[in-house]
Amino acid sequence: YGEEPPLSMEEMGRKIRIPEELTEYPAFSVRKSQIDTNGHVNNAKYVEMAEEWLPEPNGIRKLRVAYQHAARYGDQIIPAVHRGADCHTVVLKGVEGRIYAVVEAKP
Repeated sequence: YGEEPPLSMEEMGRKIRIPEELTEYPAFSVRKSQIDTNGHVNNAKYVEMAEEWLPEPNGIRKLRVAYQHAARYGDQIIPAVHRGADCHTVVLKGVEGRIYAVVEAKP
């Protein structure tokens, strides 16, 4: 691998702020096809789960994901969504309130 200079990118911080006003949608179960070899949901699958509540992909210029806890096969996930003018946030959490991942998309 060659060493390339880092891309010039805006520093966004590590944490994603969760908006106070969220709309919850019906829970769904984690499927076997979403599980990796460690028995957890594959990180890319959290983004796929959140896609239903995000703007069309061609309208997204910045996407950030914060992974907090690993979901497993059969866990119930409740999507909690905030749709703002300049930012959409999808919080994927368990029925007990544990947050699995937070996905933030900006135009």
